[in-house]
Amino acid sequence: MYRINTHRAGVKKHYLTIENVNDGKSETFCYYEKETQTVNRTSLIFIHGFSSDKNTWLNTIKNIPHNFHCIAIDMPGHGETVGFSLEDLKADRVIDKLKLFFDVLGLTRPMCLIGTSMGGSIVAMFAAKYPSYVKMICLLAPVPPGGYCETDAIRQIRSGMYDIILPRTHEQFYTTADTFAMKKIHCRHLLASQYLKTKLSTIDQHKKILQSAFENDYPNL
Repeated sequence: MYRINTHRAGVKKHYLTIENVNDGKSETFCYYEKETQTVNRTSLIFIHGFSSDKNTWLNTIKNIPHNFHCIAIDMPGHGETVGFSLEDLKADRVIDKLKLFFDVLGLTRPMCLIGTSMGGSIVAMFAAKYPSYVKMICLLAPVPPGGYCETDAIRQIRSGMYDIILPRTHEQFYTTADTFAMKKIHCRHLLASQYLKTKLSTIDQHKKILQSAFENDYPNL
């Protein structure tokens, strides 16, 4: 299915390996790219949300004209991007790694950054720290600062009840779906099985990311 979707979106998958100057280990970003950077067009950079990956954006990129340069990245701790330490998964470190990714690719002209959910928060923090890289930002349902617009679900996550967003069983998945879905979900058992098959191996890593997000005070969120 992903091969069909990538073909329809007109993207190609790439890997970018960067050596960490502090410990000599390699860190590898995986990303989709459509077209190439040009002086006449602003590059569009897509940042996915928590526990998601670059595939989130395929349907969006599919509808963008082919003469636009688009990049959708697997953020550290997600998808096929590998080699990052747990410390690197903290939000302030992630934006520095994102800048390094741009530098190595030569993406230093002002870009349009689009982020959803936690990705929206990352985009906002990046724009605040590295404004010369940013022409405009688009934030889709970004994570709000602590204390503002918090739902019961966010308060549960903040208290350490991560199962509501990182389900490990079918029953927990049903609770998650009922909590966050805008419409009734059909074939829930099939969806739960598919989700658990692909996500169980990354739950502990994603839990570390959640802990970092809620234990650290990020004034620019």
